[in-house]
Amino acid sequence: MNLKNAAERIRTAFLQPEKKNRLLILIGVLGVILLFLSEAVGNSPSAEKKNDEAQNRFSILQESTQKQVRELVESVDGAGKALVMVSFETDGEQTFATDKKTESSNGERTTESSRDESVVLVDGDSGDTGLLVQTIAPMIRGVAVVCEGGGSAAVKREVTETVSAALGLSREKIYVAKMKNEE
Repeated sequence: MNLKNAAERIRTAFLQPEKKNRLLILIGVLGVILLFLSEAVGNSPSAEKKNDEAQNRFSILQESTQKQVRELVESVDGAGKALVMVSFETDGEQTFATDKKTESSNGERTTESSRDESVVLVDGDSGDTGLLVQTIAPMIRGVAVVCEGGGSAAVKREVTETVSAALGLSREKIYVAKMKNEE
């Protein structure tokens, strides 16, 4: 049996009226398979790597901010040793340059318009990346400070004012507590 005969048998089998449903089912199954394959390709290792890098940058920022605030609090007279936790509202945002194309046409009684927008790519060390236009820093939700002198109203006030000024937060978003004695 040659290839030409096999192709002819397949064509006639699917084009018979009672077997047209097979063709539709086959096309549907192929469509579903293509959807799964495109989803698998969309979650490529490079996309996961970029997500991991963004999470790593956020963790570094959070640790650095907490360390700086802790050092600042410990320098306040009477505060003593301190533990600091800074919580963030968001993990920041990056805006990339886009190329926008808008077309509109005016038919006899209808107006149609279409818009196409795509990210501008540049060559990077690890392949093509988007052209970064703006980075918005993460928003701080609040700060908790636990320090040895946190039982004193004067120390609480000084620590609150210092953290408020350093981070640009309202005093309501800062909580200061006394550290327990470790005897």
